[in-house]
Amino acid sequence: MFFQLLLVTIINYLYYFELYSLAMKTAGLYLLLNLLLTIFGEVLAVLAGPSWTLPPGISITLSVIMASVYGYANLEEKARNMDRIILTR
Repeated sequence: MFFQLLLVTIINYLYYFELYSLAMKTAGLYLLLNLLLTIFGEVLAVLAGPSWTLPPGISITLSVIMASVYGYANLEEKARNMDRIILTR
């Protein structure tokens, strides 16, 4: 739950600083990773049997952590321009 709220906060900051494309890339990364890990877990359960399934919620947890790291790295990279964005309003 913490990382989901962190991701929402990072995306809100990206939108606030008018970095719309980075916010969309971060959200898209979360969705893509979640989809791929869910499919991988289902395929693993079908091919290897029920004893080799992924733990419940691991796809959401891993994808939200990776998307948060990606979004925060981009936010820190663009931090040099934040004063210009804030003061030009």
